[in-house]
Amino acid sequence: MERDRKQKFIVMIALMVAIASMSLGFAAFSTTLNISSSATVSPDSNSFNVEFCEIDTLGFCVENRDVDWEVEYEVTNGATSSGSADAEGLNARNMGAIFTKPNQSVSYKFYVHNLGEYDAYLRGVSYTPLSNGSYKMCSASGTGDTNATDSLVQDACDGIRVSISIGGTSYEFGSTDIFGHVLQKGKIEEVVFKIEYMAEAVRADGPFNISFSDFKFDYSTVDGSGPNLISFIVNGSTYQAEDGMSWEEWVYCDYNVDGFYLQSDYICTGDNFQLMFRYDEVIQANSNMKADSPCKT
Repeated sequence: MERDRKQKFIVMIALMVAIASMSLGFAAFSTTLNISSSATVSPDSNSFNVEFCEIDTLGFCVENRDVDWEVEYEVTNGATSSGSADAEGLNARNMGAIFTKPNQSVSYKFYVHNLGEYDAYLRGVSYTPLSNGSYKMCSASGTGDTNATDSLVQDACDGIRVSISIGGTSYEFGSTDIFGHVLQKGKIEEVVFKIEYMAEAVRADGPFNISFSDFKFDYSTVDGSGPNLISFIVNGSTYQAEDGMSWEEWVYCDYNVDGFYLQSDYICTGDNFQLMFRYDEVIQANSNMKADSPCKT
């Protein structure tokens, strides 16, 4: 009996050792699972799409039309339009004017439509210079007795002006870093292209022709960098200005939020204390100024 009990005890110890060995064996195994992956996003370039268009009688932008819609135009003081103006796709064409005297103009109105999937930012309004380096070139067009004097033609040419507004904002040709002008996707904005023979312009003594360069609007998916802003302090308050801006320029712009004004040649704060800077001095970045002398009234 004692022998059987000893044998059972030995077997139990053997099983326990075996189980312990198995447990230790399983605990010694391990593994690591790795996932390697990559993805590429390649937007379709056609998803950015800004085009010229015209407006139909219901006020909708018309692209790829079967029936031509004439660009709207307006004339002043006896001027007439020339050509058959058209605005579609990437081109606005055939906009011209016939003038007989100063103080005449022809204005064309058409539209830009954002057909893409991104907001479009206007970045530039530019032109391709003609051989004289300008966007316009004038030459006499008469013959014989009607041939205009070239010097008078060139003087009159100085009085021919082209101006443009986009979305209600006027832009100078050659603007290459426009900031904050956005055309949201699905939206349209109005373009007014105006050719003008200025009222104060010289009269030529015969007919002359005017050639214009191609004008370009540059739209992008990202906005321009905008002006380089600096900060300065007056009487403990911080203000911003554009780098290189004079005090006079600053007083008459939106950065002046506290009613600063010019008094003679100097600057006064909104609460009537004088800064000891002349109006034509450039504002210095990071300057800390104190105005404590009353402005003279």
